Amino acid sequence: MALEGLMILLWFAGAFLLRHEVARYYSTREGLPFPLNPALTALFGPWYIGGHLRADFPLDESGTAGSGVLKLIV
Repeated sequence: MALEGLMILLWFAGAFLLRHEVARYYSTREGLPFPLNPALTALFGPWYIGGHLRADFPLDESGTAGSGVLKLIV
């Protein structure tokens, strides 16, 4: 019984830690608050947050995404 409770607690803690890190990353990168609903985070966890992730495109020398073929950074 105690193990299941610990697993549930870790699930919620991990989901909200992931929520915090993703929101902080996009907020500092874009300069705007990155909204993530706490209720939906609690219900769906990483699946909800994963649906809000945005692709990072490589930038050229001017600081904008280049046109043409997408070059993935590995």
